[in-house]
Amino acid sequence: MISPIVPVFSDSRIMISSTLNDTPTGDMDNISFTFSGRRFVATSAGPLFTFNESISFIVYCKTIKENR
Repeated sequence: MISPIVPVFSDSRIMISSTLNDTPTGDMDNISFTFSGRRFVATSAGPLFTFNESISFIVYCKTIKENR
């Protein structure tokens, strides 16, 4: 899903891709990647959770002061 998009953006790459097998909701896929130097994480939570429009953001801060 991410692999075809990575070459389109400069400073982009797949960092980690893993699968957790046999979770209560089925197999779960995780991928950590960067687009234009920005870090993202995507999760596919198994067949019980279908695609929807929701999104979550995690903001990485270098110091506690940036978090306020």
